[in-house]
Amino acid sequence: MTLGSGRILLFGTMGEIGPVALHYLNSVGVEARLVPFPQTVFRDESGYRRELLKALAQYPCTHILPIGNPVALSRFKAELMRLYPDVTPLVEDPQKVELLDSKLQSYEFFRSLGVPVPQSFPSADDVPDGVRTVFKRDVSFGGQGVRLPSDICGLRNLIRTQGASGPYMIQRFIPGTEYSVDALRLPASSLPDFRSGAAPSFVKDFCSGSHVILASSYSRRETLPGAAERESHPGNPVDAARRTLCSMPQLEDIAAKVLDALDYTGVCGFDFIISSEDGLPYLLEANPRLTGGLATQLSGAFPIPLLLINS
Repeated sequence: MTLGSGRILLFGTMGEIGPVALHYLNSVGVEARLVPFPQTVFRDESGYRRELLKALAQYPCTHILPIGNPVALSRFKAELMRLYPDVTPLVEDPQKVELLDSKLQSYEFFRSLGVPVPQSFPSADDVPDGVRTVFKRDVSFGGQGVRLPSDICGLRNLIRTQGASGPYMIQRFIPGTEYSVDALRLPASSLPDFRSGAAPSFVKDFCSGSHVILASSYSRRETLPGAAERESHPGNPVDAARRTLCSMPQLEDIAAKVLDALDYTGVCGFDFIISSEDGLPYLLEANPRLTGGLATQLSGAFPIPLLLINS
């Protein structure tokens, strides 16, 4: 594959995602720098913009790849491109990023497409007796806003202590096995080398008009009943212990359907659960950014950061 050209600014960290992306890009000869920002700017967009402009002044680059908080970069994208016309922010327009990043908005969007999602409840009073629930803040980072209350009293306590700080949703808890899909939807013209035979066989390739969608799945369990397993050669031992690459065509089809319906360009992660009760896959949420499964995908030769840069 043709290597990305130019200098890449990886802005943010999000646990190991930033360091993993930096190590990979440097290992394939791409000049990149990782610039973290304080956790406070996750909710302070003016602070995010100040930190990004400071980083650009210190490190002139050709591309910006957000590691965390893609919404803030998407909202700053138009102004940033006026200030730095030679710099490409690798992020979609704000309306699309915000929709996928919002648990409430994305839930309604998935439903409109006929994608299976967990049942939701308007309030704690609407939860039937004996039904376990999941409490989710509308926007959160790294799973920090997702809680599993032990009973209805615990749910009411979460609503009282966390619900006042912003919108939230209540969903039925579904027991089962969790899977994730990392997907890229990019212009077909940007992927000729990868699609001409270099792509690993496990990466699902969808032709979507002028765009192509590449998708790869993994489970957080080491044993995958009902899934086609394959050996992983991880670059990150911690990542390998909790994630195993697998082939899940049904989940990858759903991810592709969502990205096509939104006409989304870029990377997006999807979290699913396959219910142990009815065997159906349920889409839990989307993350319009690089995900915690990046090291696992790279270990399987799915070069997500490089494909993004080349697009």
